[in-house]
Amino acid sequence: ITDSGQVNISRTYVTSKAAGFSGSASSSISTTISSLIVTDNSTIDYSSAGAQNITAGSYGNITNSGNGDRSFDNTGTIQIAANFSPGSGNYTTTGSTLEFNGTSAQSIPAIAPSSIYASLDINNAAGVSLASSISISDALFLTNGNLITTGFNFTLLSSATTTARIA
Repeated sequence: ITDSGQVNISRTYVTSKAAGFSGSASSSISTTISSLIVTDNSTIDYSSAGAQNITAGSYGNITNSGNGDRSFDNTGTIQIAANFSPGSGNYTTTGSTLEFNGTSAQSIPAIAPSSIYASLDINNAAGVSLASSISISDALFLTNGNLITTGFNFTLLSSATTTARIA
């Protein structure tokens, strides 16, 4: 997409660019766009079989139909208002924050290779449940609503250099 002004996405948008949705020269959105609005009922599909960056920003649904490896952007928060469908690619989560901020119940899926998220922010009064056992390597923020384990394990995974915590 290239032009100037505002772009509204309210349906499905598919990107296969390595830089994802960031507005850089190698991404699918031109840097001349002044603002990008992605509605809660939209789907952004990262479709490449190769590696892609999932750009920080507000999303309705995120899918990975290409099943390539993905890196969560560590320069801001990835806000998900509906569903996250990770596909089968491996995920790099270092330094990233995923915020589940819907208005109806949401679930956190397993991600390959080991279901380790860096930081999660629960910001959904209807609650967010685990769809699998997961670990957090940095922080869990309980901004609004509960994290429901639904019988799965939730692990705070500290290391020699980082203490995982509930913030």
